[in-house]
Amino acid sequence: MIRHYRRFSFVLSLAASGLMAGCSGSRDDLPREPVAGTVTLDGRPLAEGAIQFTPASGSGGPAISGTAAIENGQFSIPRADGLVPGSYKVSVSAVPVKREPRGQITIGKKKATQYKEAIPAKYNTKTILTEEIKRGGASDLKYDLQSK
Repeated sequence: MIRHYRRFSFVLSLAASGLMAGCSGSRDDLPREPVAGTVTLDGRPLAEGAIQFTPASGSGGPAISGTAAIENGQFSIPRADGLVPGSYKVSVSAVPVKREPRGQITIGKKKATQYKEAIPAKYNTKTILTEEIKRGGASDLKYDLQSK
């Protein structure tokens, strides 16, 4: 139960950051595209985590972000919540299987343990990953991450 709460809180915080970046939901007339793919870490599917697509600066289109949970290396964003064609920065986050506490955070009225990030900063807070989403969607995105 606690594990699911932590994963939910983790994905919820990424989704909230996507909303702050300008995601207006599926109640618009934007040309959204579905997005799906795989994430591996050192050649193995990432057990669980989150992936976020943030419009790259100067992409020219509407500022629409997208976030999805990663489970067993797979992620998908349906068309209703999809991305508008354009250039995006991609960030991937995950908590390691052997969880190393980093401190306490407060979510609402509850305290939760914050854990060390399993994915190197070059794939999340200092991401080097980019993606070009085109009309017709993207169902074969692949991110092969290396821990070192």
